Amino acid sequence: MLLALSVAALVIVGALGGVAAFWPEDEPLGLVFVIPEGRAAELNIPTVDSAIDIPTDIRFGPNDVASITIINEDTTMNRAGPWVIEAGQTYTLKFDKPGTYKFDCTVDPSESVVITVTGA
Repeated sequence: MLLALSVAALVIVGALGGVAAFWPEDEPLGLVFVIPEGRAAELNIPTVDSAIDIPTDIRFGPNDVASITIINEDTTMNRAGPWVIEAGQTYTLKFDKPGTYKFDCTVDPSESVVITVTGA
């Protein structure tokens, strides 16, 4: 009886979309940048003006988690360096191999980003 109730509860929770509560999303690793809620209201031209500063020279060593995550907590699309992030979205870049990765900013070339990942 208890087993039947447990299974029924799982089916109901799953049907309501609560299954994610059993498998929480992983916390972002590596470098994490957050665009705070309301940031676009402080900018002259959102998506043209960068909402947050992103370092232009990022280096990951052999023991680092070579990953960048940008979380946009605002209700408006925003630019962070060379990347434009939709409202409420998270953008993650993972670098699995050593190398130099260049991201050109077409809005403001001084905000182009170079990411260097060194191997073991």
